Amino acid sequence: MERFSREKYIGSVEFSSKKKQLHGYTDTHWHEFYEMEYFYSGDGEYEIDGRTYTIKRGMCFFMTPMNFHKVDAKECRVCNIMFSEGACDLRFLAPLSEGMSGCVFELGESERAFFEAFKIVKA
Repeated sequence: MERFSREKYIGSVEFSSKKKQLHGYTDTHWHEFYEMEYFYSGDGEYEIDGRTYTIKRGMCFFMTPMNFHKVDAKECRVCNIMFSEGACDLRFLAPLSEGMSGCVFELGESERAFFEAFKIVKA
């Protein structure tokens, strides 16, 4: 199982965000950092700690450094945000990290509109 290092994926900064396309299978892995992925198109399956979720527009997946996950994506457009513990107030991270099972959100129309207004997720 691969471990994604902070140095390779974030570098010397505390925060990284990018738009990317996912198509195909990404094997089970984990990170030394936090990751959030917002899907604004496509479908497939996202597995976190053995639990499988259906990918569809408006899904947001949040992983802590304790979560193992893999993705089987079909033509997905994604906003990927990776950050270290130092980039965020721990009072915010604590509730999201409780149970260490990762968090999965399905955003409503108004929340999707807000998220998609940022240039990073424009098609």
